Amino acid sequence: MKLICIIIVVFVLVIIVCSLILNRIMFQTVKTVNQQNCHEQYADKNSRISFKSGKNLLNGYIYGAENKAGIVIISHGMGVTSDYYIPEVLWLVEHGYMVMAFDNTAYRDNQGRFCGISQAVYDLRAAIRYAEQYGLPITLFGHSMGGYAV
Repeated sequence: MKLICIIIVVFVLVIIVCSLILNRIMFQTVKTVNQQNCHEQYADKNSRISFKSGKNLLNGYIYGAENKAGIVIISHGMGVTSDYYIPEVLWLVEHGYMVMAFDNTAYRDNQGRFCGISQAVYDLRAAIRYAEQYGLPITLFGHSMGGYAV
């Protein structure tokens, strides 16, 4: 009976350690993906913005600032940054929407430590608060981790 208890305890500890290792691997931040910031290629079509999410300063871009159909906030997926969606951004701007594309905590050059996909929810809430200043209807666009946040 004592041996069975020891085996169960060891098994549970192995599961916990493996879970922690997997969590660390899955939720490491993305600093190297898209090292070249593609938003810079469209500097004539956007303006850089910054806003706080908790203690962290997040960076993003506003496209189509003159558009009034509404504002679309893009919440990016895990493993990519906001410039991954530039084709969609340009299409939305062409169709009358203002678009806000931002990078989550610890992504690209943003501050902080990424603490799993719940961090995307906090960051999206902060982005919504920032976007409310424009007084336009807000539409959320999320992919992968960003879809979870939406």
